[in-house]
Amino acid sequence: MQIYESTFVIEGKVPETEIDKYVEKFTAVIKGSGGEVLLTDKLGKRTLAYQVGKSKDGFYVYMEIKLGTDMVKELERNYKNTENVIRFLTVAKVEHKPAKKKRKPKVVAAPAAHVSRSAPAASAPSAAPSVPAAPAAPAAPAVQPKEEPKA
Repeated sequence: MQIYESTFVIEGKVPETEIDKYVEKFTAVIKGSGGEVLLTDKLGKRTLAYQVGKSKDGFYVYMEIKLGTDMVKELERNYKNTENVIRFLTVAKVEHKPAKKKRKPKVVAAPAAHVSRSAPAASAPSAAPSVPAAPAAPAAPAVQPKEEPKA
């Protein structure tokens, strides 16, 4: 048996006193099929994101249940055949465990190589790479002062 999360929405026009009857009905279906109800939470009346049929609001009920995988279809068939249930969803509950952090291996510095100071190290002559010079920007034309007209 596996743990499932099941949520169903009852039309908003149904009085709150009848909500308990629906919860009891679905609890009986679950227990009748060999399951058990772990948690029932009435989330209350809320406005729907979009209109479903003629309903603009609905009463949400959340249940955590323990059922066999083949009994989920029976529960959802009962949701579907109940007149005032407008939406339902049943999913397997997944326990999320925190991810283990991977340890980075410690890097040990290698011992420094022995450098002999008596003999100079041979090295290739360092030549700067020849890069062609960028073309010079054209000079701005010189501005001539205007001569004042003679009177």
